[in-house]
Amino acid sequence: MTVVAMTREMGTRGKDVATLLVDRLNLRLVHHELVETPVERGESAGLSEVYRFLTGTKNGKKPDAARSSGNGYLTREEILKLASRGNVVFRGWGAARLLHAIPHILCVRVCAPMEDRIREMMHRLGVAEDVAHREIVRNDAFHAGTFSRFFESDWRDPLNYDLVLNTQHLSPEACADIIVDAANSPAFQETDASRAVL
Repeated sequence: MTVVAMTREMGTRGKDVATLLVDRLNLRLVHHELVETPVERGESAGLSEVYRFLTGTKNGKKPDAARSSGNGYLTREEILKLASRGNVVFRGWGAARLLHAIPHILCVRVCAPMEDRIREMMHRLGVAEDVAHREIVRNDAFHAGTFSRFFESDWRDPLNYDLVLNTQHLSPEACADIIVDAANSPAFQETDASRAVL
């Protein structure tokens, strides 16, 4: 059973990559942010309006049905349970690092240079350059703090991932092709030994 854990930075079109993976590999999409306890799910008041718009939590809009928790926040236990069921792509922060030690789970980071990310956010949301830059910096800082708190590690470290894909030169379709090839390779097939690790 296929499991892909994908970290993507705001403005890299990682959301498009994840959507393509869902279609090509017939996976369930789970958008998540890692939290310590279910209580922390309600503590999202500090999130920006842009972030809420992108994740579908703005103005009471219901998150898409592919999410397994109401606002996309999952505990470690919930992520592990979903991973054990298989046929899922996690899109968010934490799952890739949490699951990286499990041999059959493919962990991916989708990134891009800041100028490309700013351009993408300006285009997608119709905001000024300074607003796009501020939101990206804020989002990166939030996730860097969360990652450090859970794993005492830098989320930008390529050793936390099996693949690091830069969308400056790779389209979402090309990224999806690479991930699909990797997911179908013998290196990421579930075995009794890898299942035992999970």
